[in-house]
Amino acid sequence: MTTSQLLATHLKHQLGMLKWHLDDFSDADMFVRPCPGANHAMWQTGHIVASTGQLLAMVSDTFRTPIAEGLTSRFTGETARLDDPSAFPTLAELRQAVDTLADAAGSWAAELPQSLLEQPSPDPVKAWAPTRGLLLAGIASHVQMHVGQIQVIRRKLGKPHLF
Repeated sequence: MTTSQLLATHLKHQLGMLKWHLDDFSDADMFVRPCPGANHAMWQTGHIVASTGQLLAMVSDTFRTPIAEGLTSRFTGETARLDDPSAFPTLAELRQAVDTLADAAGSWAAELPQSLLEQPSPDPVKAWAPTRGLLLAGIASHVQMHVGQIQVIRRKLGKPHLF
C-alpha cells in the first residue's frame, strides 16, 4: 500500500464514520445543539462536505469537488447560527453528498504521487500542515474531530454509543 492509498483509505473511512454516526438521525435530530453556541449536526456535516472539497483542492488543483456549489454554499460561518431547516438541504441530500465526496476523494487521493505529498502546502494552511501529505492526513483528522462532536449530540439525544 502506498502512502497515497493509505491516506485515501483513511479519509474515506472517516467520511464513512461520519455517515455511520448519522445513520439513526432524523431530520429533526440534525438541528439539535449540544449546548448554546455549539453547531448542530446539519451544519457540521455540511461544513465537512464543503471544507473537504476546498482543502483537497489545496492538496492539488487537480481535485474537483463533485458536490454542487448550491449545496456547499449553504454552510458558512453565518449559517452556523441558523436553526431553520429550509436554509439547508435535507438529511438524505447531505448523506448522498457525503457518499459522493468520499468516493471521489478516495479514488483521486489514492493516485497522488509521493512527490506531490512531499511538496510544501499552500500558504493558507502551511502552519497547520507543512506538506501536502500532512494536509491530506489533516483533512481526515478534521472529519474525525467533527465525528467526536456529533458523538456528544448522540448522547444528548439518548442514542446508543457506537464504540
